[in-house]
Amino acid sequence: MELKGFTYFWQGPLSQWHKASMLGVLEIEYNCCEQFMMATKAAIMKDMDTRHLIMATSDPRKQK
Repeated sequence: MELKGFTYFWQGPLSQWHKASMLGVLEIEYNCCEQFMMATKAAIMKDMDTRHLIMATSDPRKQK
C-alpha cells in the first residue's frame, strides 16, 4: 500500500541504493552511497580484491 505525499526510504532519494554520482575525499567517483560505504569498508579491512569488485559494478545489490 502506498500513501500519496510520502517519500519512501527504500524507493526514493533517501535510499542508500539511489543512483547519484558523488565524489569521495580522494576524488574517487561513486555511483551511490552503497558503493561508497562498501568500498570504504573493504579498504579499512585491507581487502583490496573485494574493493576492486565493488568499484567495478554499478549494481548496489552486487556492491552489498
